Amino acid sequence: MIIVRMNQQLFTCAMSLCIASISNADIYQWYDGDGDQSIWLSESTAVPYADFSGQNLWWADLDWANLHHSNFEETNLMFAHLTGSNFAHSFLTSANLFNAVLSEANFSFSDLSYADLSFTNVYGANLFSANLTDANLTGMENWGKAFWMGATYNQNTIFPAGMESELDYFGMIFVPAPSALALLSIAAFTTRRRRS
Repeated sequence: MIIVRMNQQLFTCAMSLCIASISNADIYQWYDGDGDQSIWLSESTAVPYADFSGQNLWWADLDWANLHHSNFEETNLMFAHLTGSNFAHSFLTSANLFNAVLSEANFSFSDLSYADLSFTNVYGANLFSANLTDANLTGMENWGKAFWMGATYNQNTIFPAGMESELDYFGMIFVPAPSALALLSIAAFTTRRRRS
């Protein structure tokens, strides 16, 4: 009886490990968008704190993935399915998210500066305190159904039609770009300190 119970526990443990390894497996496409007859994209593991910088993950199937604190700098995520994924505290600087599905995704405290978010669907997305300076939001769908409180933007952020008049209502924060005079004075100050 004890041996049978131990075998059952061992089998359950082995099955759990198999399932866990499958959930942290390679990244695949939801559609063979590049036409190479393969849906495999990357052997990178979709886990928190991962480095995806510069990778080509277009048409990626990453729905409900937990990717908080990850680096997606200059990553191509065009047409990706990212529904419900957690990108909290992640770096998506200069990432290409053109036409991606971002419904119910969490981008709180993420850096999306210089990112291309054009024609994305952000229904129910959380962009609390996200950095959207210099980002392109042209043609974004369902922006009125997303959470924008504390998200920052500047004069170079491109908004979808109608959103610019709602920025105060959403609680977004305008961050002015530093003036050339301020940048020169900082450079002069640091140069002078180094010589001392």
